This record gives sequence, structure tokens and C-alpha cells, in this order.
Amino acid sequence: MKKIYLCGERKAKVSSLSIRKALLTYFLFMVDNSFYFFYNGASFIFNNTF
Repeated sequence: MKKIYLCGERKAKVSSLSIRKALLTYFLFMVDNSFYFFYNGASFIFNNTF
């Protein structure tokens, strides 16, 4: 822990990296959910039409 607080710049870099990782994870989660929702909707429409 002491090594992290030794360099403030490094700490900021790590925090920005973790924020970027969290945003990427959230974005991928949203894309995955929207794809799943779209797939379900399309299959539902397909089943009802044909």
C-alpha cells in the first residue's frame, strides 16, 4: 500500500485505468443485453408471424 501512495501520478494512472476498465465492462454488458433483447424480440416476432 505504501508503494502506491509514494507516487501520486501512478495512483491517478491506476484509478483512470480502473475507471476505463469499468466503463468498458459496462459498455460490453449493455451491448450484450441489447443484443439478447433484440434476439428475443426478433424470435418472438418470427414465431408469431410464421
